Amino acid sequence: MAMTQAGNQMRFMEDHERQAIVDRMLATKAPNESLWVFGYGSLMWNPAIHFTARSTGQIFGHHRRFCLWSTLGRGSPENPGLMLALDRGGSCYGVIYEVAPTAAATELDILFRRELMTSAYRPLWTRVHLHEGQVRRAITFVIDPNHDRYTHHLEEHTT
Repeated sequence: MAMTQAGNQMRFMEDHERQAIVDRMLATKAPNESLWVFGYGSLMWNPAIHFTARSTGQIFGHHRRFCLWSTLGRGSPENPGLMLALDRGGSCYGVIYEVAPTAAATELDILFRRELMTSAYRPLWTRVHLHEGQVRRAITFVIDPNHDRYTHHLEEHTT
C-alpha cells in the first residue's frame, strides 16, 4: 500500500516484514532476560502495551530531533510537517517499560504495528541508565538515516 508523501511514495510495511523484525529482535534477547522498551515521545504517556514495571532513564548516543517528514496527522504533501525522532548523537530522557516474558511476542507485535507503519524507524537494543542507578537493555526506535523521509540536518530556524 502506498500514499503520496512529499512528492514521494510512502509505502506501509507489510505484516510479514514487520513480523520478521519482531522475530529478529526477540531472537537477540537472552532467554532469561526481561524485555524492556524505552519510550521517548508518545510512548511515555500512551505506551499502548501491557507492562509490569516502569521507570525513568536516559540513553546515550541518540537525541530527539525534528528529523522526520510527515503528512500523516500534520502538514500536507506540498508542505509536510516534521516529527521528532531519535537521531544519532547526544542523549535522551524517557520512560522504560518491562514487559512480562510470557507476553513479549504479543506486546512487541502491538508496539511494532504502531511504531513501524513504515520503514522510517528501525528498532534497536540500547542501554538505559535508570535514575535508580541500574542499567537495563531495552528496545527503542531510531530514525533510519537512509530513509527518504529523513531530513538530514535542517537548520533550527527551518523547524
